[in-house]
Amino acid sequence: MRIGVYLGGSRPTAGGGHYFERTLLKTISRRAGECQHEFVVFHWGKARDSREKIRYVNLSKNWRGRLGRRLWFLAAWGRDWWSGKGAVESALGYLLLGEIQRHKVDVMWYLTPSCPTREVPYITVVWDLQFRIQPFWPEMSSNGQWARQEQAYKVNIQRASGIVTGTKVGKEEIISMYGAREDRIIMAPHPTPEDALGWRGESFGVREKFGIKGNFFLYPAQFWAHKNHVGLLEAMRLLKKRWDERLLLVLVGSDKGNREYARQKIVDFGLEQEVRTLDFVEREDLLALYKEARALVYPSFCGPENLPPLEAFALGCPVLAADIPGAREQLGEAALLFDPKSPKDMADKMMGFLRDNGLARDLISRGRKVAEARQPDNFFNKVIDFIDDFAVYRKAWS
Repeated sequence: MRIGVYLGGSRPTAGGGHYFERTLLKTISRRAGECQHEFVVFHWGKARDSREKIRYVNLSKNWRGRLGRRLWFLAAWGRDWWSGKGAVESALGYLLLGEIQRHKVDVMWYLTPSCPTREVPYITVVWDLQFRIQPFWPEMSSNGQWARQEQAYKVNIQRASGIVTGTKVGKEEIISMYGAREDRIIMAPHPTPEDALGWRGESFGVREKFGIKGNFFLYPAQFWAHKNHVGLLEAMRLLKKRWDERLLLVLVGSDKGNREYARQKIVDFGLEQEVRTLDFVEREDLLALYKEARALVYPSFCGPENLPPLEAFALGCPVLAADIPGAREQLGEAALLFDPKSPKDMADKMMGFLRDNGLARDLISRGRKVAEARQPDNFFNKVIDFIDDFAVYRKAWS
């Protein structure tokens, strides 16, 4: 069959979704020649060279100069925005569907939850349904966001030929919330980012670059409310107050509306000397920070399929993470878990980690095993196995 792959053109500042997509694209590019199927990758931006069994279609180039279609695109965008149907996805669908038909694609594989068109059979991925479980977060509920997500997920899941999820918890949520058929669900845990698995860079210069001295905890996460920066800051205040522990916390991530609030809490808690905010940093710098950090602390209320713990595992950085539904399934015994609702429990676990040198060694050893088990090839194989089975149905029409 001919498999279409859509790349949404996200930038590194988009966070984990960008590197999830990039890891899978590298794997598809590397494995395409071994597969009985052909791939057509629809992308934006710079041209890519096609080769045997994989063709790259630059949507930016194909779109340029077509004034009539541009006007159609804008009209569709405005109409869908007014009706609340998900303007960008629906408008992009007009463009993408034409290219899918022109290249005779049999099934689409959407690497992210975005599905610009559903007019051909497709496989989608569900990272989480936290907007349903925790709808109170402003980033999930304000400005009509909840309704847009609900509409998109409801249609995407119910119309999908295949739905990828990484945990049994996620599978149960998809079935119970949207009535998906169990035989359409592909169990494929998040792959460890390929650049973290094979990173051979130098890390020592990153401390000087950002003025970091001594041991530090690392938390790379965009400044959304659900990322729980404030809870982590409360835990840092307890470390300082109860144990006079002045270990540094380094926060890395783009502002999504909650950064100034977090910075004010740093001042309110008297942590100006204990906390550094670096905003977004380049990928090589982030990987180097993992290598230099005493540990990753990941207190996010949402997940569990988050990439930073897997990146830390791959780079030999111990992981302390929130004990949320599915976390034990994803992380196993490789992370020290805490209650993200309790700054006290978070602080206790951080202090216990600092006092137990053997624990760090154990977590590093276990983490590397998890990272190796989550090879991108394993994810690719599970999706291709599903497509092989689906071919029985797809060959029934032209």
